[in-house]
Amino acid sequence: MGPMLYTLCRFVKPRAALEVGAGYTTVYLLAALRDNAQELADCAALRAAGAARVPTEGADGSTISVPWLVDAYMDSIASPAASATGAAAAAAAGSGAEIGGAAAAAAPVLHCVDNMAHRHTTAHLVLEAAEALGLERHLKLHVADAWKLEPDGVHGISAPLDLLWIDFGAGARLDEFLLRWWPRVNPRGGYVCVHSTLTNAFTRAWLERVRAGAGRSGGDGSSNGGGGCGGGGGSGGGGGEDGSGGGCGALGLYECMSFLEPHKMFQNSFTVLQRREEGWSEPVLTRYP
Repeated sequence: MGPMLYTLCRFVKPRAALEVGAGYTTVYLLAALRDNAQELADCAALRAAGAARVPTEGADGSTISVPWLVDAYMDSIASPAASATGAAAAAAAGSGAEIGGAAAAAAPVLHCVDNMAHRHTTAHLVLEAAEALGLERHLKLHVADAWKLEPDGVHGISAPLDLLWIDFGAGARLDEFLLRWWPRVNPRGGYVCVHSTLTNAFTRAWLERVRAGAGRSGGDGSSNGGGGCGGGGGSGGGGGEDGSGGGCGALGLYECMSFLEPHKMFQNSFTVLQRREEGWSEPVLTRYP
């Protein structure tokens, strides 16, 4: 699971992530955030030097240079302090160019929540491992009960969340937990990953409701319509012990996909949900791939 999360994070570049249940996967997530920060810093330096461009053939057959990076994205991740410093230095020099390379990107952060109460927990080793590997600047560890943690930000957890990794024993209360935190997930493509969803009765019942609601929405995007994810005991219902009752509520539009490791008996799967607000889609940037 760790390598998969590392690869996913390296690809989608979350700026703010939340992991519920610390341990083995935490280090992979932190390593991905560190490597993302370095990659984007390198990209920003190339962009500032005017080197982040690629040659291509224009309509008249001539060779033209086009941007290799998405300017809007690169601007959005620049640290406000670094941008202000760069702008001030440029103004003092009488030039609109950035001074000293590119504005530094704000460091991506993983908020990690664990109450350290599990008998075989490795959560207490996370901070030690992060410090040993030089990853601590990306980690904010919250020693707390996930059920008592408020999603409204009083604990300093950033919003919107680009990635929420649920890796603790929510059982039949998974609907309830997801309902509480779903509003904090980035509505423009934020991801929720849930561990061990396919081959155990507890979570499979929840997953089938989620699958039924995927890709559906009410007219205003406020509910899933057609039953599906909102079925059962209504919004926030806790459900029965087998996970068959309750409902995961009005999640709006989302997509869903699950993955299985077929050779394993336990902890052999995970499900990814992508939140998609009404009317939003990924931008079309080019005519050809």
